[in-house]
Amino acid sequence: MISFGYNFGFTIVQILEVNIIFSLVVGNCLKLNPLVIIVLISGGILWGTAGLILFIPFTSIVKLIADCTESLKTLSLLLGENFQSKKHE
Repeated sequence: MISFGYNFGFTIVQILEVNIIFSLVVGNCLKLNPLVIIVLISGGILWGTAGLILFIPFTSIVKLIADCTESLKTLSLLLGENFQSKKHE
């Protein structure tokens, strides 16, 4: 019975850490919207380890390109904070 409680508690902590805390930390470092990071982690669940490795850097590259391209400003705003507007302040 004690091991069940320990396993349940560990599972809850892992779910919170992976889906919320990690998402917020990575989102702040890459200037991505936390909702986008949660979607990327879900994509990683679909693709497995390769998805976890590839989705976040790929989204960061798309975000940088969208920041520098006038026709992709809507995508840039959807993905998160605009890097160039911060640079001019």
